[in-house]
Amino acid sequence: MRLLLLVVMGLFSLFPLTAQIVPQATSSPATETSPAGSSPFTSEEEFIQYTGKADWGQPETPGVKVTIRESRREKVNGTTAVTYVIQASGFPQGKAYTMWEKDSLRPAGAPVMTGFVANASGELVAPATSTREEINKFDITVNSFFLGEGVAVAILSDDKTVAGYTEATPFPIEARDNGCHVFVKAVTIGKMPPATAFLILGEGFEPGTLVESKDKTETDKNGRFRVLRIPYLGPEKRGGHVSDTFADSSCKVAVQFDWGTAAVNPEKVQ
Repeated sequence: MRLLLLVVMGLFSLFPLTAQIVPQATSSPATETSPAGSSPFTSEEEFIQYTGKADWGQPETPGVKVTIRESRREKVNGTTAVTYVIQASGFPQGKAYTMWEKDSLRPAGAPVMTGFVANASGELVAPATSTREEINKFDITVNSFFLGEGVAVAILSDDKTVAGYTEATPFPIEARDNGCHVFVKAVTIGKMPPATAFLILGEGFEPGTLVESKDKTETDKNGRFRVLRIPYLGPEKRGGHVSDTFADSSCKVAVQFDWGTAAVNPEKVQ
């Protein structure tokens, strides 16, 4: 059972998430993960801009900004619960807003709380409260995420004219060598099962050169690349392990990660 916990001024709202998880009989080598909140890019915002935010069906409104910041993590019933603080600014007044959350078990997204309004400074404040606390007083807590899975948050006006987005990866998969970094992020494609498509991103490689790997990708002018890897082959093979190496003349980065049922195995989730 996965829980999304929204904390609002000492009040708790629980939104249980359930999914059918098929255990994987065999084990795979341990996957390297980065420390909490780390990213191979200069900043989390830069990483999000490079990878592309989760698709919510409408473009982000210019001037609107939503950020997500990790505040704590703790063990709960054998898994790690990660709490994030949501901050929002630049939202126009005169509209009602809803906060949405999206992850692998809710790929279409689901509303977390409705009725936010904007104050004179463009910050969102809590619905139906006398204190009108800002949205940055709100925490969301997620747990039981597999390695590389992300949580995406959207704040949308109820009339569909204003939108702001952010996202985070509680347990990122990454590897490094000699200034080169490779980051693996799970993505959702159509009705494919969770953990069956991954975006592999690299930085710090030589600009405009071919990076040797199974995909043989070329870096851009900033020495970065991104590759979509879909190990899923249909119902006959529902999970396994991916290993690859990304190399140029200056570095060689090895990455490995589980996919499909091997990734969402209850013994593997964080």
